[in-house]
Amino acid sequence: RSFPTRRSSDLHGLYYPFAGCVYGAHHNLAWEILVDARFVRNRGGWTQLLEELGRLPRQGPVMLSSEDFSLIPIARLSQFFYALAGVDLTVLWVYRPLRDFLESLHAEEVKNGMTLLSLEQFVTEKIAFDQRVRLDKYFSLLTGTFGIRIVVLPYRQDMVADVAAYLDLTPVAEGKRYRENARISQGDLRRL
Repeated sequence: RSFPTRRSSDLHGLYYPFAGCVYGAHHNLAWEILVDARFVRNRGGWTQLLEELGRLPRQGPVMLSSEDFSLIPIARLSQFFYALAGVDLTVLWVYRPLRDFLESLHAEEVKNGMTLLSLEQFVTEKIAFDQRVRLDKYFSLLTGTFGIRIVVLPYRQDMVADVAAYLDLTPVAEGKRYRENARISQGDLRRL
């Protein structure tokens, strides 16, 4: 599939690729690396992204966005970063306080049938095995091994203004609002 190569005038020269974009973000790129069943072949992957970027009239800043990039194990990320050697990369990481992050993640996984663990069991497992809980280690590997700059922004319900400010862009006044995950009460979670 061929993806268009037009820039959004609202992004002031920042290119947001079409290839790999699912639900408004580049989840498909993360899913391809993860070999995730949600990968949608006709939405494009890394090969299509590189082809799309190669067709641009000039190379400028490119933004890839997906919270699922944080799920990619460091071993697999290394392949990605070595492939991008020489590219000036900055990782913009939106940090959500650990307790809030784990409660939200637990609620989503219960709601989607991905876990039957109690919140306490879930937290214990995530603290032991989830790389997103050990950001100090994760970030030191990214900066030390790959020389990547990392900028951390605090999580807020509407991150658009914060990200736009960091990128020195004027945020789009009105746009399509994507679904936010609805919070489930603890009682409903227990019943699920």
